[in-house]
Amino acid sequence: MKKLFALYLLVTFAVFAAACGGAASNNTTSSAKPATKADAPKADAPKSDAPKTDVAATGDSVGVPECDDYIKKYEACLSSIAAKAPAVEGPMKTAFQAQRDGFKKAAETPAGKATLADVCKKAVETAKASTAAYACTW
Repeated sequence: MKKLFALYLLVTFAVFAAACGGAASNNTTSSAKPATKADAPKADAPKSDAPKTDVAATGDSVGVPECDDYIKKYEACLSSIAAKAPAVEGPMKTAFQAQRDGFKKAAETPAGKATLADVCKKAVETAKASTAAYACTW
């Protein structure tokens, strides 16, 4: 069971890393014109469909504090990524949702829940490295 769970997490992180991989190179060769004041979003403009950062309020609590903290911080990071690299936002959201679903599934069993604290601590370390280009706060 532990090997299967570890394999699932490895695959999830691989998808996550692949989704992040092209973002840095995409930003360096941009041929877009510089932004002007007219291009800036208006202060009273409605917010985009940015993810909520309150895990408890969204019902996405895993029940493991380390995982809930990771989810909250990663959701905030996705907002930053959406602003800086909209092309990678979709794949990253998809990978993150799969990871979150994996956490929830693991938390359904006592054995799975017991391993999640360490798994989520490692997920934070992995996310720090893979989202460094987006200046996310961890």
